[in-house]
Amino acid sequence: MNTTDRILGEAMTPRQKRIYKDPRTAVGWAIKHGQRFPEAEPYILKATDPGHAYGYAKEVLKGRWPEVEEAIVKDPHVAYLYAMDVIKGRWPEAEEAIAKDPRWAYRYAQYVVKGRWPEAEEAIAKDPLNALNYARWIIGGRFPEAEPAIATSLPYAYEYAKDIIGGRFPEAEEAIAKNPSVAFYYAKDVIGGRFPEGEEAIANNPSVANPHLAKSYLELFPQAKLEWVMNGWLDWLDL
Repeated sequence: MNTTDRILGEAMTPRQKRIYKDPRTAVGWAIKHGQRFPEAEPYILKATDPGHAYGYAKEVLKGRWPEVEEAIVKDPHVAYLYAMDVIKGRWPEAEEAIAKDPRWAYRYAQYVVKGRWPEAEEAIAKDPLNALNYARWIIGGRFPEAEPAIATSLPYAYEYAKDIIGGRFPEAEEAIAKNPSVAFYYAKDVIGGRFPEGEEAIANNPSVANPHLAKSYLELFPQAKLEWVMNGWLDWLDL
């Protein structure tokens, strides 16, 4: 036993001696006991997952841990959490990495910047779900740079039309028309009338989740029945 091991052995309880080299377990012990675990800190700092160091800083140190920030700054998810929960504000050194990840960039904008974050919008605009949320909760309106990505992604195109545009989204209608369920709700909730481009899909490809989609559509828009019969989508006897 070398001097370091002897000193550590005298300083730690039997439980601590078993766990101090395991970052996950050591952090859990420190949180549970509400105290620092100095012998484990070098291993927490070197851990592959910087999330352990974030948890230690947040729950045990109750503040920044400068020695670990170089590692955390490289992980967009953990860097976002560290900024929000530990720094409790913007973290300029981490923003370049966070801005490249649309999921965490959107959350950083919402919960840390608390407003638009232009440096991240290029990345966010390429991700339909986060672009939709950014438009809805950050911009409070249309996000033109994101519309090409949103237009080809269902059901986000429908949600964007209904909740952001408040009307038709022509650039998305080709994609919407191919999906019977989305086409049905687009007609019902966005157009408020027939959606002829989507009727073939609705008539011939009933949704597994809603096998009565075509029937529901014709109940909403009975004027479509004759045209459906002429197209062979509906039997004369069903008029």
